Amino acid sequence: FSGFRSRPATRGNLGGSRRSPLLVIGGGADLIIPGSLCRAIHRNQQVESRNAEYKEFPGRSHLMIAEPGWQDVADYALTWSRTHAWA
Repeated sequence: FSGFRSRPATRGNLGGSRRSPLLVIGGGADLIIPGSLCRAIHRNQQVESRNAEYKEFPGRSHLMIAEPGWQDVADYALTWSRTHAWA
């Protein structure tokens, strides 16, 4: 019955005050989604919510989680998520 609703179930609440925190991670050597695009996404999300942060890992490609030293990226994301988890 989603077609009969004024607000379909597939549409998210992007303007709510209780938006989940968002971490945008970019790679400095990413040719698929360059840092400039990641920064633009972050700026756009920052306008909608104050809970958006951006972290760029210099010298990392798009497959940064499969490269040597992937633990640094994973550790950063895990630490960030624990810091921003709701109680």
